[in-house]
Amino acid sequence: MKIVRIEKSKHVQERVLVYLEEGDPLRITRNELLQFGLYRGMDLPPEVVVQLQNAGKRSQGRAAAARLASGRMMSRKELAERLDRKGIAPDTVAEAVDWLESLGAVDDAKEYFRQNPAAAEELEKAVRENFHKLMGNQSKIAARAAGRAVDVSADDFDDSDE
Repeated sequence: MKIVRIEKSKHVQERVLVYLEEGDPLRITRNELLQFGLYRGMDLPPEVVVQLQNAGKRSQGRAAAARLASGRMMSRKELAERLDRKGIAPDTVAEAVDWLESLGAVDDAKEYFRQNPAAAEELEKAVRENFHKLMGNQSKIAARAAGRAVDVSADDFDDSDE
């Protein structure tokens, strides 16, 4: 297939549209455009067209995953479900989630604690018991002063109606 036209997408910032003699345009990124060395008039064998389609889908999946993860940390499961709802192919979803996880943008601890409330309670208890170890010196001084300021007992109040 021959490339008839290459143009920047008017709707998606990083997307490039590659129009072939037949069929829908290929939606790829500038990276794929350079990687495959595409130019107008170039003859593409069918296997290269398939590679470009797969690369475009992978890029779209990664971009969608990155947009979702940029808002807040998500678990693998939550991210995969949201990408699936967007209509992204399952193999692309798995690759995009793996990619984000390799970048450290996936938070599976939240999902683990959601599924294991006993572990969450145990962690919370340990943090409460050892909170003073996590505090810096200035925080410890302020906490002791605040404790003295509000350290009152029931005997400090006069209940008589005088």
